[in-house]
Amino acid sequence: MRLPGVRHLHERQLLFPALVLLVVAGVLIHGALDREQAARADLGSTDTTAAESVGADQRETSVPVRAPSGPLLSLRGDLEKTPLTYFSDYWAQLASEMGAHLLKVGATGESGLVVEPGLAVTSIVAADALMAVEARSRLKAASRETAETTENVDEATGTATDDDADVEADPWALASSGVRAIDREEGLALVEVDDGLPQFAHGDARGLASGSYVGAVTLDRAGAPSITPGYLVSAAADGSLELSFGPPASGLAAVVDLDGFLVGVTYLAPDGARAMAVDALRRKLDAMVQPEPCRAISVAQLDVGVLDLLGRRGLLIDRVVASAFAPEPSLRAGDVLIEWNGEPVNSVEGFEASYDALEAGQLVRYRVIRGRRTVAGGTVLPDAECRAEAPAVVRLARLGLEVEWRDEADAGGWIVTTVVPDGPAGLAGVAEDDRLLTVDGRAVAAGDSPRARAAVERLDTSDSPVLLSLGRGDRVTLAAITPPGL
Repeated sequence: MRLPGVRHLHERQLLFPALVLLVVAGVLIHGALDREQAARADLGSTDTTAAESVGADQRETSVPVRAPSGPLLSLRGDLEKTPLTYFSDYWAQLASEMGAHLLKVGATGESGLVVEPGLAVTSIVAADALMAVEARSRLKAASRETAETTENVDEATGTATDDDADVEADPWALASSGVRAIDREEGLALVEVDDGLPQFAHGDARGLASGSYVGAVTLDRAGAPSITPGYLVSAAADGSLELSFGPPASGLAAVVDLDGFLVGVTYLAPDGARAMAVDALRRKLDAMVQPEPCRAISVAQLDVGVLDLLGRRGLLIDRVVASAFAPEPSLRAGDVLIEWNGEPVNSVEGFEASYDALEAGQLVRYRVIRGRRTVAGGTVLPDAECRAEAPAVVRLARLGLEVEWRDEADAGGWIVTTVVPDGPAGLAGVAEDDRLLTVDGRAVAAGDSPRARAAVERLDTSDSPVLLSLGRGDRVTLAAITPPGL
């Protein structure tokens, strides 16, 4: 304690911390020196071995290799043979192996994956393309049925030519054969595929730690597999996933872990990017195949006091899905329903049983109490998905097109929904989504009334060429259609 520096540290109670720092510094310096000596010893050993291999006449003139200054670097053992050291090769191999479990769906070639034998999940873009192909096929078949003959006989040779010979095969016809279910809100579709296609082995995304490596595998337009590597940020209890990468530009991508197990999917839904675990996807697909029936009219039991005041029995209509009725519902929330389909209603269970027994599109008579008045009326029942009855399609088989009336503010009218490419309308330049404006200079009757439908249907019976004025986006085009046989 006689040394001034030690006494000073002791008085300020810093002597013990200073001693600890000195010990730690000594240990660190000693370890660094030992590592330097070991590195030099290894290098010297290598030089000695190389020198001994040289002839005795050259030993006196050999020049030792100067050791490099600074410590030698070495790879961390826990990073060897991982995606960080063999990044490109590892992910490329994983994409190649997992790509065999994906398939391209529809004429657009969107990616999809098999979820069970005979069924694959894909995007609604692929489903819409499939349904468009099916609609054109049905229209083409109807066009042939209306033709005078189904075969063209070569008068010179007497041989029959098959009309199907010039039909271009769908390149993805074997990959998908039809749409089983579609959910436009979720952006998913189930399509029928061959039974023998391979399935992924499933994993559990919630069993992966945050930061675990995963990759999104998809197929490009040529059918080659590609992968977007990244990591899992989080897996929520509801099955949604947060990933370090976004969805593919089109189609659906399979999210796999480093062992190739399917832990989820990611895709672009109508409202933005989606990523979900396998179990959440399975629940959504089950709901698509067996949807919960939607009742566009919901009722509730009334209190005894309210019934006594009304003086009769009934049920309160507490909710009406307005979008399910076209043009608008005649029943209102707040009405008291006293008769439904000609029968009095006394219980919620009885009304729901009667509602479910009716068919979509059926006209149902009712009586309600609205305010202090009793009102009788009728309503067309929506379908089980609370959709208004679909507008009837007018099929012009001879011309090879279908149109339907759409009551829309900006782009309403008679819209071309399907065109046979090699039919009279298709050859004249008519395209799907065109809006029919005039026929031979006369405006087309508006509305889906019998009169308007009859006016449109007369196009298919014309024995002379017709000139159509068509709205296409913000432009107008003309098409001259020549019926077959002219």
